[in-house]
Amino acid sequence: MGALKRLVENQAQKVTLRLTDNIVNLNRSLSGTGDIEVVSGKTVTNTLAAGAGTITKVGAGTFQLAVTNGTGTNWNANAGVLEVTLAGGAAPLGT
Repeated sequence: MGALKRLVENQAQKVTLRLTDNIVNLNRSLSGTGDIEVVSGKTVTNTLAAGAGTITKVGAGTFQLAVTNGTGTNWNANAGVLEVTLAGGAAPLGT
């Protein structure tokens, strides 16, 4: 989880977090600049809002983001699936 810690805490360095297993709830607030790679055939779900920064979804797998209070992060999907669910009353995502 060292890459995850850097992605969360170090906004000055771009890192790639490579996830190779299904994860029901990553349970991390993500911020900074970096890539999240989910490998083919795997699904990772995260229910915590993300902070400021730009995160790019790469890899052929699926990253599910359940947003309850909006997100301050710019998300890019360069490969695979980035699935966003807005829970009741959540602020809409930016453009």
